[in-house]
Amino acid sequence: MKIYVNKSISGGINLKGVMPVSYVKLDEFAKELLEYIFNQNNIDYKDLINLSKCCRRFYIVCQNDHLWKNKILTRWSCKLPVTLSYRSLCEELHVVDKKLKFKISVIARKFYVPNTFAENIIEEELQDFLTEKDKKIDILICALITLKNSCELDTKYYAEKIYNHVFYKKLKQKWNDAVTNDSLLKGAVLISKWCNPNSFVSRKTIENQIDDVVSLIKNTGVNIDDISQDSSLEQVMELVQAINLIVYSKMRFQGNSDFYYDIHNSFIDLVLQRRTGIPISLGVLYIVIAKKLGLTLQGVR
Repeated sequence: MKIYVNKSISGGINLKGVMPVSYVKLDEFAKELLEYIFNQNNIDYKDLINLSKCCRRFYIVCQNDHLWKNKILTRWSCKLPVTLSYRSLCEELHVVDKKLKFKISVIARKFYVPNTFAENIIEEELQDFLTEKDKKIDILICALITLKNSCELDTKYYAEKIYNHVFYKKLKQKWNDAVTNDSLLKGAVLISKWCNPNSFVSRKTIENQIDDVVSLIKNTGVNIDDISQDSSLEQVMELVQAINLIVYSKMRFQGNSDFYYDIHNSFIDLVLQRRTGIPISLGVLYIVIAKKLGLTLQGVR
């Protein structure tokens, strides 16, 4: 591959008044410049694969994992699974993408067969995918999210159906784990995810937001080091007053009395965002905050 570049500004001007130029091979460019070129949005992950096969020089440049991460984010609009190699993840997504498109064409034909149930068809066709480990399921969901935004209406329609099936199947398993582990926050996050399958609800993000509230409470100067089951009533009440000061007075969390039956009042991520909720969602938030400060509270009916 060759392009025109000016090798020397002092090379003089020929009789036609044009500065002489000469050919320079692309593989002679500095590594940083090649990375910049390969990172452009008009070069997709397939181009990057082909470039890595051109020569050893390009192969070495394409070992930069940051390049592959950018190509994935450009091609697949989803939260990326945790990985040690974005190139490997890109290859996996590519394979899953191709398999999914084929499965969608098969499922589309079967949907028109009389006396067949959509869930049974999807379960049967995706059996190989659904028996995989969590990371593989995350890759499947990532590919499905992108296909849901396809311009092809058939692909978009069936990708939506498959996504909902896979999403809720995975969520049911997590729900069973939450019951076993007795995690109040995890249960609240799962409720939000269940009711908002098309919105990204991150438990880590929610925990970080709660940790920020906890930090503000600690900064009030309240002593939390001595809080235990043997703490005196005065110590406990001092901590409770500090929690109330930050949560209710400073951050102004409150009940949504104007729109009490608004479904968003029940979702922990939106309660943190809007700072309004109903008694049960605000109670869950309060219990989780108190627990992080060493104070165990129990909900009452």
